[in-house]
Amino acid sequence: MDLILVFRWNLHMGLPDIVFFIGDETFDMAVERTFYLPLIVLAYKVCPSHLEATIFSTLIATSNLGFDCGRYLGVALAEAWGIVGEDFQHLPHGIISKALFRLVPIPFILMLSPSFTPDDPIPTDPSPADEDPTKRKANNEDRRELHEQSSRHG
Repeated sequence: MDLILVFRWNLHMGLPDIVFFIGDETFDMAVERTFYLPLIVLAYKVCPSHLEATIFSTLIATSNLGFDCGRYLGVALAEAWGIVGEDFQHLPHGIISKALFRLVPIPFILMLSPSFTPDDPIPTDPSPADEDPTKRKANNEDRRELHEQSSRHG
């Protein structure tokens, strides 16, 4: 979308710069909020009781940190392309680079995704890694039994 504004193709479509810019920014903000909602819901589901506000503020702080880091990296990218002062000769290259850098986190999704689904029960007391395997098996059986009981009653 940024390339459309840089090359002024929006004027050929009959859209003034201000209308195109405000519409693009509004659309981007709506999409960001929509994609953030499932994370908030999942965090609420897994967080302990009475810590919802703490989890929410931590997520927002982390999100703000990510946006700030992105802004600083954007400035570094602009300087690397020589887009400083009034020299916008390489602006299209910078915009394409920005779009490509937005794709960098995609491979990390599989590495960072949890191995459970939102429908799985949440363990109340995770077993330590150095625990005796026979105890771990007994704890897993206890959890399974509790889950079956709760699903029968709920």
